[in-house]
Amino acid sequence: MANARDVAQARQGITQSLSFKGDFDEDNSLVLTETDYLDRLSFNSPLDVRFRSDALGSTILFIGYSLSDPNIRLLLHRLWQTWHRSGYEKDRPPPRSSS
Repeated sequence: MANARDVAQARQGITQSLSFKGDFDEDNSLVLTETDYLDRLSFNSPLDVRFRSDALGSTILFIGYSLSDPNIRLLLHRLWQTWHRSGYEKDRPPPRSSS
């Protein structure tokens, strides 16, 4: 999933894969320069809206990222802020441990 069309056509109940640094099938979506990277930090694309929605109640697996990546840290911070501001922080799903 890489663009608004993909988000709109995604089938419910099917595991989705999001590409946050672009898709080779859509050259204008690729994050290649520092400006692209900084623009990507706005988290305003349709993918970001979908991701935030999914992340509020689903388990998310990051591949190719770490918690030292500023964009992942900022994204998680914004998700935690969303829960905090909602007044329902105590209802946030607990983290799952890998068994």
